[in-house]
Amino acid sequence: MLSEPSVQKKTKLPSEPPLLRNPEEERMSERCAAKRNVRMEKTGWRDLSLNNRHRLWGWDCPATDIDFIEYTGGRPVALVEYKSAGAEVNFDDHNLRALVELANRAGLPAYLVRYKSDFSLWQVLPLNAMARAYVPQPTVMTELDYVTLLYRLRGQSVPVEVARMLKASASANEPKVR
Repeated sequence: MLSEPSVQKKTKLPSEPPLLRNPEEERMSERCAAKRNVRMEKTGWRDLSLNNRHRLWGWDCPATDIDFIEYTGGRPVALVEYKSAGAEVNFDDHNLRALVELANRAGLPAYLVRYKSDFSLWQVLPLNAMARAYVPQPTVMTELDYVTLLYRLRGQSVPVEVARMLKASASANEPKVR
């Protein structure tokens, strides 16, 4: 079951090639980070060349990525920040606040969605009023329930074949009673 946030470090997938870094850029980035506590990439699983370069531009030039822009036909319908179930969540974080501000300005729902690693449970936390129109309060859902929400945001129904696949996947992941 999803529980209170805790610290969980992401690990590098074994199939990924080692990350190649420019040693001079890395040293410069580390010096900038030491000056004003700009956080360094902790896991090494992303391509960091632009990330590290952007950190060189200084403390007063922050940026963040957006996990997902849910859309249909080129029209955005929601902004979603995903976190694994055990990941730490700080609702006062500037990155999350910027996501909500962007969603509000765009007239879009914004959600923080936590998920179990086996995708069996999804905790959907609405971050603005538009999101609460669809999910009034933090809600734990099955994967099919969550995907139904994503389709609802698009004004559509879940295709029968998608629902069937998700139901089969969920039943395959259920613990077997002996």
